[in-house]
Amino acid sequence: MCGPTIATMSRRAPRCPACPDSPRGVPLVIGLPSPEDFAAADRGEVVLGGCVRMPGPEAEWACPACGRELFPAPA
Repeated sequence: MCGPTIATMSRRAPRCPACPDSPRGVPLVIGLPSPEDFAAADRGEVVLGGCVRMPGPEAEWACPACGRELFPAPA
């Protein structure tokens, strides 16, 4: 059984291109959220990304305003 994965903030979170006035992205929680994850999502500290991991690159952050998954800018 796997628990939730919370992205680490190893790099600066990007801003959402669809919400230019929103704050920077917040960590994206993937997996079955705990009660603490639900509370953090209610406070806008994380975005819940669902329980199923999809193939391909995985987003580290999400927009706290619209929930869009955010990927780091290419280096």
